[in-house]
Amino acid sequence: MPRALADEIKTELETLTPNEFASRRILEPIPHAFAGDLAALSEWKAELGHALEVDPRSMAIVGSAAIGVSLKPGRLLRPFGEDSDVDVAVVSHFHFERAWRRIRNLPPSVRASLGKVQKRSVRSHEMDYIYRGAVATDKILDLLPFAETWVPGLSKMEGIEPSAGRPVRARIYRDFEALRQYQLKSILRAQEELETHA
Repeated sequence: MPRALADEIKTELETLTPNEFASRRILEPIPHAFAGDLAALSEWKAELGHALEVDPRSMAIVGSAAIGVSLKPGRLLRPFGEDSDVDVAVVSHFHFERAWRRIRNLPPSVRASLGKVQKRSVRSHEMDYIYRGAVATDKILDLLPFAETWVPGLSKMEGIEPSAGRPVRARIYRDFEALRQYQLKSILRAQEELETHA
């Protein structure tokens, strides 16, 4: 089954436009991790939405949990497996603005105390992510003003199927256009990688 899915996704990447692929495989369908169970998806999103204090309709499962395979460079078409995490897109202008303001106004003493990974992540936000309307919380969540709610909220989902035993990571998008554009960038990169190895 994983090989058949990977072949199907490969064919779609080769034949569909990035917009078509994004709608068909990421933004519109029931995510792969939920195996077609709309009720389970609704319950899972309601639980996460309550934990993060975010409307469940403003969240989308993305990445390999959505598609069934990875689009990441170097891991292209690797199946969603036991060691895969669950990536969640949270579309929230409110949280984006709060995160952006916090990153922009980090006191020099806080910046100086950050480890290399966090410093690199803060710089990436200043140079790229914020420009694209995204905040990748995985490395900087503890710096953000809603960390007290989000850290335990995301951890809680690691005990609920289908994310049980998997890290659940959230990325914030300023609006739905930013979410789609970010997905298009990943799809284009995957299409280029396939062309290179054709």
